[in-house]
Amino acid sequence: MAEIIRMPKMSDTMEEGVIAGWLKKVGDDIKSGDILAEVETDKATMELESYDDGILLHIGVNDGDSVPVDGVIAIIGEKDENIDEILTEIASEGNISIIEEKKTQETKDIVDEEKVEEVEEVEEVEEVEEVEEVEEVDKEKNSESIIEEIDINFPKDGLRIKASPLAKKLAEEKGIDILKVKGSGEGGRIIKEDIINFKPSDNLQTESIKLPQIHSSESFDEVPRC
Repeated sequence: MAEIIRMPKMSDTMEEGVIAGWLKKVGDDIKSGDILAEVETDKATMELESYDDGILLHIGVNDGDSVPVDGVIAIIGEKDENIDEILTEIASEGNISIIEEKKTQETKDIVDEEKVEEVEEVEEVEEVEEVEEVEEVDKEKNSESIIEEIDINFPKDGLRIKASPLAKKLAEEKGIDILKVKGSGEGGRIIKEDIINFKPSDNLQTESIKLPQIHSSESFDEVPRC
């Protein structure tokens, strides 16, 4: 019965071997232990030994060609043995390997493409979020700047109070009578620092109280007694 000779794994890191040269040819009588060919591996040139007796019926690899580990190299069998069925199986095996390799590569390409799209999507989202965050910060800064620069007059008891909206808001939150706060801004304008640093005791003014003067005088009429 015919025996298929396959490329052996001649080193731990070997993935394929190159047929450096055949020492036998088709039709030669082969004995167990005979050297069929020289094989170049990733580390050295080694001899391919036969473990079967018979006739070399088929050589599947030419000199200088590479063969993956477990790839078919040759067939040894009895003289005039029909190996057409074996060759058909080998061809089918080769086609299946090519198809599987192609599918594996296509799958790898799809996975790589999905990874690239995922990375691009994440980068795009991060970029949009960063831009929105910067715009939001700028918007808040502009709003604070506008609030600080605007002066509003508050009429109360005929008085006109010059204060920023932010100072007014802080005064309302803290329950501070803004009329009692002394402004340190331009033109006596009340700003938020005035509200923050406001201490009621610092702004109390002692006013002199004038009591009304009472003038009194005594008068009487003398009435004669009867």
